[in-house]
This record gives sequence, structure tokens and C-alpha cells, in this order.
Amino acid sequence: MSARLARVRRCASLLAIALLTPTVALAATTAPAGATTPVGPFTIDLANREEARRSYYAVHEASEGVAVGWTGNVARCDPGSVSDDFLGATLTRINWFRAMAGVPSDVVLTAQNNATAQAAALMMSAQNDLSHDPPPSWRCWTQQGADGASANLTLGSTGPPAIDQLIKDGSALELGHRRNLLNPQHLAMGSGSIPANPGGAASEAQYMEGNPSTVQRPARDGFVAWPPPGFVPYQTVYPAWSFVLRGADFSGATVTMTRNGATVRAAISSRADWAGPGLVWLADGLAQNGSWPRPDADDRITVNVGNVLVDGAARTFTYDVTVFDPAVADPARTPLQITGPDAPPVGVAATFGANTIPMRSATSGAPRS
Repeated sequence: MSARLARVRRCASLLAIALLTPTVALAATTAPAGATTPVGPFTIDLANREEARRSYYAVHEASEGVAVGWTGNVARCDPGSVSDDFLGATLTRINWFRAMAGVPSDVVLTAQNNATAQAAALMMSAQNDLSHDPPPSWRCWTQQGADGASANLTLGSTGPPAIDQLIKDGSALELGHRRNLLNPQHLAMGSGSIPANPGGAASEAQYMEGNPSTVQRPARDGFVAWPPPGFVPYQTVYPAWSFVLRGADFSGATVTMTRNGATVRAAISSRADWAGPGLVWLADGLAQNGSWPRPDADDRITVNVGNVLVDGAARTFTYDVTVFDPAVADPARTPLQITGPDAPPVGVAATFGANTIPMRSATSGAPRS
């Protein structure tokens, strides 16, 4: 994608937020200087399919295609820095996922945290390996990088795509990367990215800084689940599902899932306490490193998390996740778009066009054109 096309795409996405999604609240005051994407906080009504769909394109996808602008050099063990636009796009992606999960989407990036994360990402790139406790024998080892190695780490991607990779968390059974990123308590993070280069692999580090106070930051649903209750684009639904509730006991908890009354497999893979006690399970017989298939139609799945001990009493949490394809607009909310000249000259033929708006069959409810 050319830089010009990327700019046009981001501008169009931002315009879509302003014109089409008035209930998605934006505040850009926490953006890195010069950042071109809105970074939050965001408010997304997941009960509204069209709002969830538009937020995916206008926020999640708006952070794609931003140039990394890296100034470092792995061969010289120089971590360098990335552009403010790239940092802003990464923060946009982080806060979009947090807003979708119903936790505060006001996380900021600090210069000190960014530098620590950048030093950690350099070590991972140079060594072409990941470790939360890298030894001094590693290439480009520094104490700052070693301190930052406690961060969420990934190889093979940087910036916004790396955030998706960390939310998917395709290898760690306890989904520690996802649960860290969606921890309500986080106020500040640091982001470090090293693109693929002759001296090393692409790498990303997300350094966390927890809430310094004892005040508990609320979660919209009373718990933190991914995918969350409501409409969720299938591209961000992964085989491993998670449910976290602070203060609860999941040692005897159970999970069941149904789709249109039919059982969906739910195999519990972890009961670890990570950013809060919770459960992780593999859904529908899929492998953790796999992908969720594109649904032919909106796919509503009911989740029951049972026998969760809260203050000594057993509770059951039931919620619906509707997995959908954001490329398919909601026929009831598809806006009419008319193209053509605003002021056609008198006596001269003018051409106008209008988009096709799907209709719903009066008998079946299925969309038709």
C-alpha cells in the first residue's frame, strides 16, 4: 500500500467515525505528538450490530498501514525509535480491543515505557527468540531491555497487527498476553517495535505499568471475556475463549456453549490466575493456533460459565456472543448513498447512482436485494 493510499484510507476511516458512528466517543488528548489515528477512550455499543461493524472499520482497520518509521539498527544494537503515527496506531488498536472487552480504553503510552519496550524488542529481534528472562549472553543485551522483557512479547509482527497476535495468544494455554492487555487496572503501557531487518526478525514488546492505586477499575459486564458479549467481528474471534472475574474461585467452574440449541464443544485448557482468576477454553474443537471461520450468517453462540464461587456462593454467568462478518452490512441500517453532482447544470443530462440496500423477505426474514 502506498503512503498516499494509506493516508486516504485513514482519513476516510476517521470521517466514517465522525459521520456514521456518533455514539463511539473519541478523545485524542492522549495520542503521541503528531499521531494521526484516534487513540481513545472509545465507547462501543456491542448490542448494536452496525455500531460494532463500523467501529471495526473506522477504528481497528484505521490503524492499519501506518509506516513504522524505525530509526535504529540491529547490527549496531541501536534500538532507535518508531514514528509517533505508528505509536498512535498501536495505541488505537490496544484501546479498541479494551473498549470491545468493556474495560477502560484510556490507556496511554509513556516515553519511559516506550524506551524500555523498544530495548526489549531489540533484544528479541537480534536473538530471534523470546524470553522473559534473557541472559546477558544474548545479542544486544542491556539491563533496560532485560527489565522490559517482562512485557508481552511477540515475533513476526509489529505495531497494530502484533496486538491482534497478542490477543489471539495462539500458544500460551493461560492466555497471559491477552489477559494482560485487557486488564482493567492498566493505566499506562509502553510499545516497542523492530521491523524485519537484515540483522534480525520483526519483534514487538508491550511493557505494562499497573494501576498505582488500590481503586478497582470497573468492567462493563462485571467480568472480562474475550470474545465479549454482543456482536464481534469474526476476524477478532479466536479458538481460545477466556473469562476473568476478580475475586472469584474457578477451581470447580464449568463451561458449556450452544448454537441454535445445539451443543458447541468447550474444552477447558486453563484455570490459571492471570490478571485475575478465570477460565480459558477451546471452542468448537478448534486448535488454539487456528482461526475462527468466516460465518455464512450471523452466528449467535450462548455461553454458560457455571459453578463460579463468588463470596462463597456458586454463580452462573450466561451471555451471548454473535460472531459476524463486518463486510456484510445490517440491511436494517445500511445508509442510502447517492452519487452525482450537487448542482447539475440546467438543460444538461446528469448521471446519479445509488447503492443497493438489501431488503428482508416478509416470509423468511432473509436478506434479499
